[in-house]
Amino acid sequence: MLSQSYRVPAAVHAKAVRWINQVRNREPVQYFPREDEGEVRGLSATYTHPEPATADVEKYLAQGKSVMFLTSCEYMLSNLIAVLRKHGIPFHNPHRRQSSRWNPLQQRWNKTKMADRVLAYLNLSENGVWTAQEVMWWTDMVREEGILTEHGRKLVQELAQGINEDEPGRVIPADLTQILEPDALAAALKGDLSWL
Repeated sequence: MLSQSYRVPAAVHAKAVRWINQVRNREPVQYFPREDEGEVRGLSATYTHPEPATADVEKYLAQGKSVMFLTSCEYMLSNLIAVLRKHGIPFHNPHRRQSSRWNPLQQRWNKTKMADRVLAYLNLSENGVWTAQEVMWWTDMVREEGILTEHGRKLVQELAQGINEDEPGRVIPADLTQILEPDALAAALKGDLSWL
Protein backbone atom coordinates (compact mmCIF):
# COMPACT_ATOMS: atom_id res chain seq x y z
CA MET A 1 0.00 0.00 0.00
CA LEU A 2 1.37 3.42 -0.94
CA SER A 3 2.09 5.50 2.17
CA GLN A 4 3.81 8.50 0.54
CA SER A 5 2.31 10.38 -2.42
CA TYR A 6 4.58 12.03 -4.95
CA ARG A 7 1.69 13.76 -6.75
CA VAL A 8 -0.88 14.91 -4.19
CA PRO A 9 -0.06 18.27 -2.54
CA ALA A 10 -0.96 18.99 1.10
CA ALA A 11 -4.14 21.05 0.51
CA VAL A 12 -5.61 18.42 -1.82
CA HIS A 13 -4.61 15.66 0.60
CA ALA A 14 -6.30 17.44 3.53
CA LYS A 15 -9.54 17.88 1.55
CA ALA A 16 -9.50 14.20 0.50
CA VAL A 17 -8.89 13.04 4.08
CA ARG A 18 -11.81 15.14 5.39
CA TRP A 19 -14.04 13.67 2.70
CA ILE A 20 -13.03 10.02 3.17
CA ASN A 21 -13.27 10.29 6.97
CA GLN A 22 -17.03 10.69 6.56
CA VAL A 23 -17.17 7.01 5.63
CA ARG A 24 -17.94 4.83 8.61
CA ASN A 25 -16.50 1.39 9.22
CA ARG A 26 -13.36 1.90 7.19
CA GLU A 27 -9.86 0.83 8.06
CA PRO A 28 -7.63 3.87 8.68
CA VAL A 29 -4.49 4.16 6.56
CA GLN A 30 -1.38 6.30 6.69
CA TYR A 31 -0.97 8.28 3.50
CA PHE A 32 1.24 11.38 3.39
CA PRO A 33 1.14 14.18 0.81
CA ARG A 34 4.11 15.62 -1.05
CA GLU A 35 5.71 18.76 0.41
CA ASP A 36 4.02 21.36 -1.83
CA GLU A 37 1.01 23.12 -0.32
CA GLY A 38 -1.14 23.28 -3.48
CA GLU A 39 -4.71 24.55 -3.38
CA VAL A 40 -8.29 23.35 -3.61
CA ARG A 41 -10.97 25.50 -5.20
CA GLY A 42 -14.15 25.06 -7.14
CA LEU A 43 -14.12 25.14 -10.92
CA SER A 44 -17.16 24.98 -13.19
CA ALA A 45 -15.40 22.65 -15.66
CA THR A 46 -16.62 19.07 -16.03
CA TYR A 47 -15.46 16.25 -18.24
CA THR A 48 -18.35 17.00 -20.63
CA HIS A 49 -17.68 20.76 -20.54
CA PRO A 50 -13.93 21.27 -19.90
CA GLU A 51 -13.70 24.73 -21.52
CA PRO A 52 -13.50 26.70 -18.20
CA ALA A 53 -10.36 24.77 -17.25
CA THR A 54 -8.36 26.32 -20.09
CA ALA A 55 -8.17 29.72 -18.35
CA ASP A 56 -6.44 28.03 -15.42
CA VAL A 57 -4.17 26.04 -17.72
CA GLU A 58 -3.07 29.18 -19.57
CA LYS A 59 -2.48 31.02 -16.27
CA TYR A 60 -0.17 28.28 -14.97
CA LEU A 61 1.63 27.86 -18.29
CA ALA A 62 2.33 31.62 -18.34
CA GLN A 63 4.05 31.14 -14.95
CA GLY A 64 6.27 28.42 -16.42
CA LYS A 65 4.36 25.65 -14.63
CA SER A 66 2.76 22.50 -15.97
CA VAL A 67 -0.75 21.16 -15.37
CA MET A 68 -1.80 17.56 -14.90
CA PHE A 69 -5.36 16.29 -15.42
CA LEU A 70 -6.35 13.09 -13.67
CA THR A 71 -9.53 11.18 -14.46
CA SER A 72 -10.71 7.74 -13.55
CA CYS A 73 -11.52 6.77 -17.16
CA GLU A 74 -10.00 7.58 -20.56
CA TYR A 75 -13.30 8.73 -22.11
CA MET A 76 -13.37 11.62 -19.61
CA LEU A 77 -10.41 13.20 -21.42
CA SER A 78 -11.85 13.21 -24.97
CA ASN A 79 -13.57 16.59 -24.70
CA LEU A 80 -10.60 18.05 -22.84
CA ILE A 81 -8.22 16.99 -25.62
CA ALA A 82 -10.49 18.68 -28.18
CA VAL A 83 -10.50 21.92 -26.14
CA LEU A 84 -6.72 21.88 -25.67
CA ARG A 85 -6.27 21.43 -29.43
CA LYS A 86 -8.75 24.24 -30.13
CA HIS A 87 -6.81 26.62 -27.89
CA GLY A 88 -3.41 25.50 -29.18
CA ILE A 89 -2.31 24.27 -25.75
CA PRO A 90 0.34 21.55 -26.04
CA PHE A 91 -0.24 18.34 -24.08
CA HIS A 92 1.11 14.82 -23.73
CA ASN A 93 0.61 11.60 -21.85
CA PRO A 94 3.91 10.07 -20.74
CA HIS A 95 2.18 6.73 -20.11
CA ARG A 96 0.92 6.44 -23.71
CA ARG A 97 4.08 7.43 -25.59
CA GLN A 98 3.27 5.48 -28.76
CA SER A 99 -0.16 7.05 -29.25
CA SER A 100 -0.25 10.18 -31.41
CA ARG A 101 -3.71 10.96 -30.01
CA TRP A 102 -2.16 11.50 -26.59
CA ASN A 103 1.17 12.90 -27.82
CA PRO A 104 0.49 15.01 -30.91
CA LEU A 105 3.83 16.84 -30.75
CA GLN A 106 5.91 13.68 -30.46
CA GLN A 107 8.39 13.22 -33.29
CA ARG A 108 7.86 10.07 -35.35
CA TRP A 109 10.56 8.45 -37.42
CA ASN A 110 10.08 8.98 -41.16
CA LYS A 111 6.78 10.89 -40.81
CA THR A 112 6.05 14.57 -41.24
CA LYS A 113 3.38 15.68 -38.80
CA MET A 114 1.56 18.97 -38.52
CA ALA A 115 3.73 19.85 -35.52
CA ASP A 116 6.83 19.35 -37.67
CA ARG A 117 5.41 21.68 -40.31
CA VAL A 118 4.54 24.41 -37.80
CA LEU A 119 7.94 24.14 -36.10
CA ALA A 120 9.61 24.31 -39.52
CA TYR A 121 7.69 27.52 -40.29
CA LEU A 122 8.73 29.05 -36.94
CA ASN A 123 12.40 28.22 -37.41
CA LEU A 124 13.02 31.31 -39.57
CA SER A 125 11.72 33.73 -36.92
CA GLU A 126 13.41 31.87 -34.06
CA ASN A 127 16.78 30.94 -35.58
CA GLY A 128 17.02 33.20 -38.62
CA VAL A 129 17.36 30.36 -41.10
CA TRP A 130 15.41 27.66 -42.89
CA THR A 131 16.58 24.46 -44.47
CA ALA A 132 15.15 23.57 -47.86
CA GLN A 133 13.31 20.68 -46.19
CA GLU A 134 11.68 23.03 -43.66
CA VAL A 135 10.52 25.34 -46.43
CA MET A 136 9.05 22.37 -48.29
CA TRP A 137 7.28 21.05 -45.15
CA TRP A 138 5.39 24.22 -44.32
CA THR A 139 4.76 25.42 -47.89
CA ASP A 140 3.20 22.03 -48.69
CA MET A 141 0.27 22.97 -46.45
CA VAL A 142 -0.48 26.44 -47.85
CA ARG A 143 -2.15 27.61 -51.03
CA GLU A 144 0.17 29.04 -53.66
CA GLU A 145 -1.79 32.15 -54.62
CA GLY A 146 -0.56 35.21 -52.75
CA ILE A 147 2.02 33.18 -50.81
CA LEU A 148 4.38 31.52 -53.26
CA THR A 149 5.82 33.28 -56.27
CA GLU A 150 5.07 31.95 -59.74
CA HIS A 151 8.01 29.53 -59.62
CA GLY A 152 8.19 29.28 -55.82
CA ARG A 153 6.93 25.70 -55.48
CA LYS A 154 9.33 24.45 -58.17
CA LEU A 155 12.29 26.23 -56.54
CA VAL A 156 11.42 24.75 -53.13
CA GLN A 157 11.34 21.25 -54.62
CA GLU A 158 14.67 21.79 -56.39
CA LEU A 159 16.29 23.03 -53.19
CA ALA A 160 14.86 20.13 -51.15
CA GLN A 161 16.07 17.50 -53.63
CA GLY A 162 19.61 18.79 -53.34
CA ILE A 163 20.00 18.35 -49.59
CA ASN A 164 21.83 15.73 -47.58
CA GLU A 165 20.05 14.57 -44.40
CA ASP A 166 23.29 14.87 -42.40
CA GLU A 167 23.95 18.40 -43.67
CA PRO A 168 20.62 20.09 -44.33
CA GLY A 169 20.99 22.80 -46.97
CA ARG A 170 20.39 26.35 -45.81
CA VAL A 171 18.08 28.55 -47.81
CA ILE A 172 19.78 31.89 -48.44
CA PRO A 173 17.81 35.18 -48.25
CA ALA A 174 17.98 35.61 -52.04
CA ASP A 175 16.17 32.27 -52.42
CA LEU A 176 13.45 33.36 -50.02
CA THR A 177 12.56 36.39 -52.12
CA GLN A 178 12.26 34.09 -55.15
CA ILE A 179 10.05 31.62 -53.27
CA LEU A 180 7.72 33.79 -51.19
CA GLU A 181 5.64 36.85 -51.92
CA PRO A 182 6.66 39.89 -49.79
CA ASP A 183 3.68 39.67 -47.37
CA ALA A 184 4.27 35.95 -46.80
CA LEU A 185 7.98 36.50 -46.16
CA ALA A 186 7.20 39.33 -43.71
CA ALA A 187 4.77 37.09 -41.77
CA ALA A 188 7.30 34.24 -41.67
CA LEU A 189 10.07 36.53 -40.43
CA LYS A 190 7.80 37.54 -37.53
CA GLY A 191 6.70 33.94 -36.86
CA ASP A 192 3.07 35.03 -37.25
CA LEU A 193 1.08 31.86 -36.50
CA SER A 194 -2.28 33.56 -37.05
CA TRP A 195 -1.13 34.30 -40.62
CA LEU A 196 -0.12 30.67 -41.11
